[in-house]
Amino acid sequence: VHNSIIFSPAGSRMAFVRQSESEGKSVLIVANADGSGEKLLATRTSTHPFSNDGGLAWSPDSKIIACIIRNLTPSLYRSVVGVRVADGVEIPITSHKWYGVMRDLEWLPDGSGFLVLGEERIGSSHQIWRLSYPGDKLQKLTDDLSDYLDLSLATDSGTLATGRSDRLINIWVAPGGDVSRVKQITSGASRGDGEGGLVWTPDGKIVYRSIAGGAPNIWIMEADGT
Repeated sequence: VHNSIIFSPAGSRMAFVRQSESEGKSVLIVANADGSGEKLLATRTSTHPFSNDGGLAWSPDSKIIACIIRNLTPSLYRSVVGVRVADGVEIPITSHKWYGVMRDLEWLPDGSGFLVLGEERIGSSHQIWRLSYPGDKLQKLTDDLSDYLDLSLATDSGTLATGRSDRLINIWVAPGGDVSRVKQITSGASRGDGEGGLVWTPDGKIVYRSIAGGAPNIWIMEADGT
C-alpha cells in the first residue's frame, strides 16, 4: 500500500493505492472495511500514476473518489481527478496543475469542492487551497511562508485542523572565523536563507538561495546583511 487509506462516509469501505513498478502500473483499490471484497477500481500508467504520498478523498455522497495524480512526462506536475465508484471511470475535477508536491485533499461536507494542500511550485511552501467542484474555481486560503503539513476537516462543521511548520534557517557571519563574535545577519521564519547554497563574492558580498519571496530565488547582500 503506497499511500494513506481512506474510508467511505458510512465507514463500510476503504480505498488505497498500490504501485507495481515491475508491471508499470498504478492502481486504485477499494475493499470492505474488514479487508474482504477487494476490487481493482482504476488503473493508471507508471508515467501518470496515482500519488504515492497521500491524496485520496471519498465524496460525501459516496459516488466519487478524488485522487491526486502525478504527471512525470513530458512535464512534472500534480493535479486532481475523480474516479466513479460505480464503474471506475475517470472524470475531470480540475484543470489546475501544481508544479510541486501535493500532500492531501479533503472533500467539503456539502460536496461543493475540496481543500487541497500543495506546493504551487517546487521549493515553495505547502499552502491550503479551496477548489470548487464543479466549476474549477481555485482560491488560495493561506498565503505565507509557513509550511502546512496535514488536513483534517470535521464532517459536521466548517472546522479545519492542520499542522503548521516554521523553520528557522538564517545566515550568520563569524569575523575572521572567530565564533565568539558570530553575528546573525538575516532573520525570519521559513525563509531558508542559505539552505541550498551560499558563497562570498570577490568583493565581500554574499550570494545565497532563499524563499523569502515565496519561491526559491538567488539573493545578494552586503556582509552586514543590508
